Amino acid sequence: MKKEATGPRILVSKQFSMIDETIDIEIIGLKPFEEVVIEAKRLSSTSNPFYLQSYATYIANDKGEVNLASQEPINGTYFGVEPMGLFWSLERIDDDSEITASTSEVHALSPQSVRLSLF
Repeated sequence: MKKEATGPRILVSKQFSMIDETIDIEIIGLKPFEEVVIEAKRLSSTSNPFYLQSYATYIANDKGEVNLASQEPINGTYFGVEPMGLFWSLERIDDDSEITASTSEVHALSPQSVRLSLF
């Protein structure tokens, strides 16, 4: 018998997409009206890579869910109902983490990977 995952989870409509395609993002498994922060982080596509980060704070609905396409964040790097706000509001950050990508792996036309996390 497969055990279902419990606790907060991020659901995305597509794992791969073109930069101009909308991705539906939902957060489920929260308590009703729970506050949650979703963060996006990725490595730049430059010869001297650096991290880009964005975030948004939401209040879950009465079912413990957040839908970025229909809800407005209460705080973050963008405001208003913006389904793709986490992507276009990415900002450069100072991060002491070691960057392991070599310059030969990074190219502006290469696929970009964005990590979504909940806090």
